[in-house]
Amino acid sequence: MRLEKLRQGKIQNAELPRFFGVPFTVKEMLGVEGCKRTGGSIHRRHDVVDFNATVVQRVIEAGAIPLCTTNVPELGFWVESDNPIYGRTNNPYDLRRTAGGSSGGEGALVGSGASSFGLGSDIGGSIRMPASFCGVFAHKPTWKSVPLSGHFPRTPEELRGVSSASYSLTTLGFLAKRAADLWPLLETIKGPDDFDPETKRDFVLQPLIQDLTNIRVFFLPDPHLFFCRRASAEVKDTVKRAALTLQGRGAIVEELDSKIFKNAVEIWGAATSSQGQAPFAERLSLGGTIDYFSEFMRLLVRKSNYTFPGLVTALLEKLPNLGNNFERALHELQAIDRILKSKLGTNGVIIMPVYPSVAPRHRAPYLAPFDFVFSGIFNALGYPATAIPMGLNSKGLPLGVQVAAGPFQDHLCLSLAVEMEKLFGGWVEPKLPE
Repeated sequence: MRLEKLRQGKIQNAELPRFFGVPFTVKEMLGVEGCKRTGGSIHRRHDVVDFNATVVQRVIEAGAIPLCTTNVPELGFWVESDNPIYGRTNNPYDLRRTAGGSSGGEGALVGSGASSFGLGSDIGGSIRMPASFCGVFAHKPTWKSVPLSGHFPRTPEELRGVSSASYSLTTLGFLAKRAADLWPLLETIKGPDDFDPETKRDFVLQPLIQDLTNIRVFFLPDPHLFFCRRASAEVKDTVKRAALTLQGRGAIVEELDSKIFKNAVEIWGAATSSQGQAPFAERLSLGGTIDYFSEFMRLLVRKSNYTFPGLVTALLEKLPNLGNNFERALHELQAIDRILKSKLGTNGVIIMPVYPSVAPRHRAPYLAPFDFVFSGIFNALGYPATAIPMGLNSKGLPLGVQVAAGPFQDHLCLSLAVEMEKLFGGWVEPKLPE
């Protein structure tokens, strides 16, 4: 009816849906009616869904047009988007490097300019790392502010029966080339639906702020995290440059204790383990058995049903607990949460690296598998966090930072994204060698 009125010239621009005619893409782990939703698993390679995830449906109703679904790691569980069904996704700024994961297909398409914005999911930096590696903006909203309905592997109806104790740390969010799109996107997808029992009903997205004089910025250029690499010199300098520039705009700036997240790996592991999900090996094999020796041999000739990270994760799960104190880690998480909430209040943000380096070469993350917790710590805390591009380095690779705030203070992160786009230029179109 609305389209027919438009054809007849009976509808004004002000009446058009918010994203009328805007093309967008969707991470393959989100349901898009008539499209595959395999999660990168060989056992689900023929799965086609007959529903739209709630966030997809809301964006379509806002006038946007879905172009395609995009690549992910196997079961969405790795920092590189590679799987036995679709293969590997490359970085648009350097094809020898990763586009990140698990929303790596989104990072590559939005970063290359092929998509206006993309919908993704984030449990350990899965939206923010691809965005940072591919030079675009991304936002992981506050936990439970956006319904998970239609996210792999459940149907929307199946989510109705999920208990609070087994509710995922995953948060649905988005990537975009322009900071101005972030606030409208969150306003469009947030809020409860008919399926997700955990989505908060009282979250009101506050307007963007224009005046930075009352904003407190806690910057963390070189986090000391056990089992992780230290931030590279250019990454540290980028965080410092962002903080000092905001100070020049009137923000109150203070450096955060570099060891505040020192046990982030254990904390993130404990937080995700508390979800009570099925063992990873069971999810990987879809309830079957895995001949690990055979599959590792098949990997050598690229014939395996699984990826190297998937097999290693399933094997590590079988090892005895090597000292991770589950309860201690959760208590430390609660202590950090109290400290940060007292510092941040309703006007404070944290600026720190998304990842300790720019986009790494393919397979390089095998040597530093826990570096994702630079971002993952905010999933454990449930805080909103925004990846913000900060230009290119001397090799033409994107630099970036992330800005996090207290729960339901998403507007602070989005406001700084808009301000920093003005100051640093935002997305830069990639130029690949001819």
